[in-house]
Amino acid sequence: MVVASVLALLILVAVFALSSPMLRRGRQRTPELARAKTGSSLQSTGRTPLGAGPVSPAILLGIVALSVAASAYFTSTSGFYSDDFVNFREVEVEDGLSVRFLLSPTSAHFAPAHKLGDWFLHTVAPLNFSVARGILLLGFAGSILVFHRVLRELFESTPALVLTLVYGVSTVHVAVQQWWS
Repeated sequence: MVVASVLALLILVAVFALSSPMLRRGRQRTPELARAKTGSSLQSTGRTPLGAGPVSPAILLGIVALSVAASAYFTSTSGFYSDDFVNFREVEVEDGLSVRFLLSPTSAHFAPAHKLGDWFLHTVAPLNFSVARGILLLGFAGSILVFHRVLRELFESTPALVLTLVYGVSTVHVAVQQWWS
């Protein structure tokens, strides 16, 4: 569990560092647009309306960290399941990564990215669910950032942050992260 948590935290910091210029910018508002929405002059008060400013990266990072930590806690007793072992056996039988392997079905589904993930995980850390969980938590952290970015296009910063928090701490994600497949 410690390995997965540290791996997820390191990846989270890397994702945040790469996306921070985007998050710092937020939705840029002109003073004319803000005045039109609030019906007042910004020059007279010197303050922007609640939620009209850029997103604080610290708040968003806190939401992502809280969500990933909660998901890591609730998936701490998870492990590989039956079809995972079948997929890993297919990786062992293959001579290496090939187009034929990627295009072959997995559990009767066409999923080349899944096959690539199985190959990568089995090559880097065979049967190590802590690493697999770290990859899943990384994807979850990325989904929270993308979800927030979409919300920021639709709403002001305060409602977008609240909805991002609700999305992040939802227990729906726990069931998805319980196993690798």
